[in-house]
Amino acid sequence: MAFVEDESPPPSDTALARTWKFSRRMIEPVVTEVRVKRAVLSSSASVCQLCTVLQAGSTVGSLETTQMELRGDRTAFLGKSSETGVWNLVPEKRMLEMEFELNEDESTYLLYQAKLGKGRYYRSSVRFEEDGKIFLVKGLPLPWNKKLVGNFRVSPTATPVPTVSMKVS
Repeated sequence: MAFVEDESPPPSDTALARTWKFSRRMIEPVVTEVRVKRAVLSSSASVCQLCTVLQAGSTVGSLETTQMELRGDRTAFLGKSSETGVWNLVPEKRMLEMEFELNEDESTYLLYQAKLGKGRYYRSSVRFEEDGKIFLVKGLPLPWNKKLVGNFRVSPTATPVPTVSMKVS
């Protein structure tokens, strides 16, 4: 009689949709682009055109420990930095992917990828096996369009210990 090890089920959306502790370390800074519409006076003073101008926006830098919220509607929020993106679970690869847009035209974005492991105590729980990677993606997420720009770490938030009052009224 052979012993067969029980294979754990793939992670589920409900195991990930909650608040996590999050930190990131950028290897190189990434600057967002902001499109600003400006009125430009042409050579003939009577014609005024509305032009779209690209300006350098804020820089995406490292974050110390903050909270990351993965909601059930697939939106992701990173702490107080007001970064909003979308998250996706890839069950075949046991991987979490998050995308945060950098441009208004959605051509450039940050792709966060992290491998998931099975939980230690419950079969349906999820844990992050190792640090995730942050890629700068221009266009489709093909290997030649991705550039590694940082790492991130995710861990569960601490659960408060319940207190019991032993006072007798």
